[in-house]
Amino acid sequence: MHKKYKTHLDCQHGWMAVPLKDLNTLGIQDKISTSSKQKGATVYLEGDADLGLFMDAAEQAGWAVQQESRNHDYWWPGRNYPSYRPST
Repeated sequence: MHKKYKTHLDCQHGWMAVPLKDLNTLGIQDKISTSSKQKGATVYLEGDADLGLFMDAAEQAGWAVQQESRNHDYWWPGRNYPSYRPST
């Protein structure tokens, strides 16, 4: 299965926008840290650990993941989004 996601990069860090339903499908929604951000049904996976976790799970599921990068000059506004908290 081919999946395309947008990655947001600023001068210090990066996050990949992933629908929450994809995390649920892969069964990793409870493994994502609070370093990631969430707005509505989209989780912005932080690039150091959570993105790697997602990429490993996607590969194991047979997904071909393509990233489309969007560079923000200095500060990605999503840094102000609430931290990800898995549903209980």
